[in-house]
Amino acid sequence: MRYLGQPQNIIDTMELGIEIPERVFSYLGNVTRSKDTMHISLPIFREGTKRYPHSPAAEYYLARALLKTDKKDETILHLKAGISKANNPDSEYLSWFESQLKALQVSE
Repeated sequence: MRYLGQPQNIIDTMELGIEIPERVFSYLGNVTRSKDTMHISLPIFREGTKRYPHSPAAEYYLARALLKTDKKDETILHLKAGISKANNPDSEYLSWFESQLKALQVSE
């Protein structure tokens, strides 16, 4: 059998109809989220936001990783997206998104 790459590619090729749960993207991204392996974790977190477009948690993990990079414009974009997705005042993420965005804007 030839190498197919990412787990979802294998699942799709085998026509299993299985979707990778959101928490898997968070877990794998966090396992690889260090300064030396950020090039691995960012695509994982981005894929999580792509597959779960309404999830404030997916935006949280991506934004948190982006804060450790020099990708300020992309970070701001995802912080704003997170605020939009966490528009419920009871959301555990809303205040974090707002405070991080404010801190970045103050530093400009």
